[in-house]
Amino acid sequence: MKRVLEWACAGLVLVLCASAWSSAQAHGAHSKPYGGELRAYQFEYALGEPLRRAEVSVYPPDSEQRYVHGWTDAQGVFAFAPDRPGAWRLDVRDGKGHALQRYVRVGAPTSAEAGTTDVERDSVMPGGLIVVLAISLLLNAWLALVLLQRSRAVPPAPGPQDA
Repeated sequence: MKRVLEWACAGLVLVLCASAWSSAQAHGAHSKPYGGELRAYQFEYALGEPLRRAEVSVYPPDSEQRYVHGWTDAQGVFAFAPDRPGAWRLDVRDGKGHALQRYVRVGAPTSAEAGTTDVERDSVMPGGLIVVLAISLLLNAWLALVLLQRSRAVPPAPGPQDA
């Protein structure tokens, strides 16, 4: 019986870890090119749902002064018209804790950008944090099993009737 309980708890821990991983993946965000002459991007969560009404700030190459500020539409689309070549930075926040930073190359690359590629950073949940949370969950489940076994192994203290 004891072994059955241990295996059942281990199975439960694995199911919980798998469901935590899939829900963590569902909260990621990314973008993909969208549109023609303008630079337009559609921003989505990891499972394809658009980032509706997310705040977007666009910064030109080699500058921290904001070029344009706006919001995505109902499909998660945001467009801007760059006025010079280089790597433009898009900072996107949905107001619910998700943030995305994307660099977009416009025109011919400069000598400083020649060896780089477009970069997208998703600051929702770093992979290392997921690993730490999974390890914590496993250790807590193991501790619960140990405490459960100890509570069953301790014989009851003699009461007044036993004396």
